[in-house]
Amino acid sequence: MMIKHVKYSLGILGVILVAVLTYRLWYYVKVIKPHRFLADLDAKIADNPTTSIPYEKTRAACHKILRYKNGNHHDAFLMLSRVGNHESIPYLLRAFKREEPPSEDGGASCSTFHCVGALEKTTGTNFWLSYGLWEKWWREVGSKLPPDVIEANASNHWEDILSKLHVGTSHLDDREK
Repeated sequence: MMIKHVKYSLGILGVILVAVLTYRLWYYVKVIKPHRFLADLDAKIADNPTTSIPYEKTRAACHKILRYKNGNHHDAFLMLSRVGNHESIPYLLRAFKREEPPSEDGGASCSTFHCVGALEKTTGTNFWLSYGLWEKWWREVGSKLPPDVIEANASNHWEDILSKLHVGTSHLDDREK
């Protein structure tokens, strides 16, 4: 009888051990690895600003980071401002919803501002700190647009801003004539 209980207990311990090891492996792959990749990339860029960024891999790491409530969203937002595309918008919106809402005087956390900046840079649209307007735009307009239209809109938006600030190369051609 006692041997039966010992075997039963060992079986339960085996199942628990497998579950714990599986969770630890999942946690490493889905949470720790993307954070390490982004931290290593940040360090490389800090050492050498001309470091080539692997866009697809960086974007995938940022998306993995933003899937979960906890994590270094701040750096993921900053990186998506550089490498984000139409696939990043749902991740940014979910993360924006989880961010601390703006205060009555319009103040918000640094991460919230970076999230909004990444959304603006990726979409070419600006609803500033209004999650409701961003979500409505995505639901009613953005999600129905082809990816190339979203990316063209984002590109045109930034070209307009740069031309208003007289930054870029287009205004240099006029001066040389």
